[in-house]
Amino acid sequence: MAEADDGNRRQPVKKFHWDKEDYFPYLVRDYKQSIIALEYLVDDLHGDKELTIARFLAHCGSEDFLWGIVRLMGAENLRVSGNSAYVFGTIAETADGIDRIVGLLTNRSHPDSANILIHLVNLLKSNDYECLMNAAGTIGTIVILSFLF
Repeated sequence: MAEADDGNRRQPVKKFHWDKEDYFPYLVRDYKQSIIALEYLVDDLHGDKELTIARFLAHCGSEDFLWGIVRLMGAENLRVSGNSAYVFGTIAETADGIDRIVGLLTNRSHPDSANILIHLVNLLKSNDYECLMNAAGTIGTIVILSFLF
């Protein structure tokens, strides 16, 4: 981690994966690239959730990337599907994010629209505690915040 000079003391500066490379488009590429992008996104969210979400939603391809996350929520690999639910729920925690998520849920013209809830409910049935909690948290966030924003 690099350091920034703040007068007399040095402060660590967080380096994000999106600082090094625009990996968001990888979310809609082949499965292997999508998984790498998902891992980067989870890591960046842990570094600075608000900044990463703002950067993600400001990207010109963000709606396609959200659909890529929806596709990954249906993955057989529980780490991938659980992390996708976590990312989806984390994005939904912001005013802009919940608007986008509700837009996806109500987009009847997109073939994956109905799959969002199907994937989340399937994760609720998982024996993996982390997947179950990510799905439950995501559903709860969407339900509560869709009424507030």
